[in-house]
Amino acid sequence: MIMVMPKHEELKEALEFQASELRKYFTMGDHVKVVAGRYEGDTGLIVRVEQNRVVLFSDLSMHELEVLPRDLQLCSDMATGVDSLGQFQWGDLVQLDAQTVGVIVRLERENFHVLSMHGKVIEARPQGLTKRRENRNAVALDSQQNTIQKRYC
Repeated sequence: MIMVMPKHEELKEALEFQASELRKYFTMGDHVKVVAGRYEGDTGLIVRVEQNRVVLFSDLSMHELEVLPRDLQLCSDMATGVDSLGQFQWGDLVQLDAQTVGVIVRLERENFHVLSMHGKVIEARPQGLTKRRENRNAVALDSQQNTIQKRYC
């Protein structure tokens, strides 16, 4: 038996329910965290609620995810773009190989998507990447051969 205390001025006593009689209740626009299943740890905004599934728009991947209501809980925090070891995060400059660098544009459980200096998005495992040290004097060229560099305040 599960005891529920209603939020209603005329209901002053706890109500008893069997677990099988209760369901999680979510509405469109709720911010939730996935606590179990394939997308565990991800967060997002609910865009659709159906009979036995919830569709949410992931904060991290910016894709729709279909999740069972039992695998969700309401939350206010957002998933960060940091990998499980905390070594890399979204936007980091990384070394793909001796001649190629890129920027992490998407983090997933097992791998990253890296936009290489050649304009291609490459899937890479964290073990295959080296984080680049920031060089305050680094300069690059854009597609029109204009120099670009990071601005430091």
